[in-house]
Amino acid sequence: MFLTKNKEGILCCVGGFFLCLTFSLDYAYANLNTYVTSYMRKNGHNPSLAYKDFIFLTAAKLLIQGMFMFVGGMLSLKLGVKRSIILGCAILCAGYTLTYFTIESSFPLVVVSVGACHGFGFIFVYAIAIGTVQNWFPENVGLMGSIVLSGYGFGSLIWIPTVTSFVNPDNIQPAAPACMMNTTSEVECEEITDKYFTDPHLLERVPNSFLLMGGIIAVLSAVGIILTKEPPSSDIDKDQKKTATTTDIHSLTPKEVLKTRIFYLMWLSSFSISFAQGLLVNWQKTFGLTLVSSDHYHSYIGIITSLCNGSSRILWGLLYDKLGYRTCMLIIGVCVTVVISSLPLLTLLEQDTLTVRLLWGLMMVTLYSTFPGIYALGAAECRSAFGPKYYAANFGLFFTTTVLYNILLIIFSQVSVLLETLDYTGMFFLAGATGVVGIVATACLPKKLKVTR
Repeated sequence: MFLTKNKEGILCCVGGFFLCLTFSLDYAYANLNTYVTSYMRKNGHNPSLAYKDFIFLTAAKLLIQGMFMFVGGMLSLKLGVKRSIILGCAILCAGYTLTYFTIESSFPLVVVSVGACHGFGFIFVYAIAIGTVQNWFPENVGLMGSIVLSGYGFGSLIWIPTVTSFVNPDNIQPAAPACMMNTTSEVECEEITDKYFTDPHLLERVPNSFLLMGGIIAVLSAVGIILTKEPPSSDIDKDQKKTATTTDIHSLTPKEVLKTRIFYLMWLSSFSISFAQGLLVNWQKTFGLTLVSSDHYHSYIGIITSLCNGSSRILWGLLYDKLGYRTCMLIIGVCVTVVISSLPLLTLLEQDTLTVRLLWGLMMVTLYSTFPGIYALGAAECRSAFGPKYYAANFGLFFTTTVLYNILLIIFSQVSVLLETLDYTGMFFLAGATGVVGIVATACLPKKLKVTR
């Protein structure tokens, strides 16, 4: 009933959905890794580039959003919703389009044009889009915020199949690097497990894929910008007064939020579970290729998990309104921990069999039906616990989790001794251990999170 009485709010929600859809490119990073790394190994500037080095691109995006999202939230109070969103979308579109040129050079330039631009664009759009929709529907922040966030989950329905169909329409298989007697010994060749694309026709389509993505970003951004609109100030004031009267929850400044115990428990639980899934997401396709060699199979799995990713955010938003933050996070933490810890068992199965295909698909569906709920729950609880006035900035404080876990991801992926010691099995067991920490932190939260002055 409340939806039919708020048509402008519904349009704003649709706009927010398109904005999250636009910025959801990081769920296609695992897919881009195989193409970008393979291409740049052959462009004359990066012959030793490996899949593990793509972590720098992922980290650039996540470190920037983690460190500066608070700043973006504060600046949005000065710029206003529309100008903040336009600025963020312009940065993202420019970065991906310019990658058509930077991919011909050294990898650090691609880290800037893709990862850094993605991160800087994100800080001006993500929290602002969610918070604006929540202001239209203050009594249903879980549901409405999760509908906006579902765009981030559904995004890879566009990016993964579109890029895969454009770059690799013939499902060409990657191959292990050939041994070169003058640079690599035979023993070293036998130890190489990563497979790279070498087909010249496939590789020549990689730069053009960024022009394609830049065009899609521009179209989706335009829709989101046009539809996103702030509710009248009088409505916001009225809703905030109603909220304060009925729940005794006030808007806390970022400084006040940092003095609360609840914030740090929420932060730790989110960090631990996010780090666990981050260890998988960064190596999902490269590990998956060791189990199933078909590139198109992983594209199909990407489509299915994207549906789970998007729809589960809405489900978790609904469950948040019914069950609360702690109960939902406990369910998510247990599922993520158990599934990721079990992944090494798949290596005991024969490659490319029906069994390994079904089990890998089932595990990915389970993960992408649970861990995306972290973002829907955090987006709702930051407003409910700390109030609406400084929402974007406070949500930015919550997002600093990405800073620490990406520093750790870089360490584990780039320190050769750690990477060689852990391998995939060690990384997934480590993910399970951090998931347990998240479960314990979540269990320490009160059932009802309510912060008052």
